[in-house]
Amino acid sequence: MKITSLLIERSWPFAGSVLCLAAWVKWPPTFPKDAGDLLATSATVASVIVGFLTAATALILSISSSRVYRHLKSQGVIDVLFEYLKTAIYAGIVFLVVCIAGFFVVSGTTLYVYIWVVTGAAMILLFLRITGLLLRLVAHV
Repeated sequence: MKITSLLIERSWPFAGSVLCLAAWVKWPPTFPKDAGDLLATSATVASVIVGFLTAATALILSISSSRVYRHLKSQGVIDVLFEYLKTAIYAGIVFLVVCIAGFFVVSGTTLYVYIWVVTGAAMILLFLRITGLLLRLVAHV
């Protein structure tokens, strides 16, 4: 398999989330026994990120008849952009569900903490990927 910049761009958030989990396993911080506040705050962050990304998607769709949008579409950028938006939104929703589930399961169990770390890291890194791309696009428009 040839390593291209697109392959790196597509995969670094997932690789980064696995590295975050590996760091957590190697140097485990103490997860609070009463994690209610942490989970509520994490769910709030996930909700804000999902809301922002959904608004960004609506904004991009609102310019679909513009010359810039048509140019980006002809270059294949729009398809990648929407794929990244969709992935980041889904990751935020998955992390939100993980946070809510933490209120009902034993949130201090090792498996739950690992799931919380990897999904939280993936959400943040996917958010960084799409916002970086959006900022680069805005800078060139």
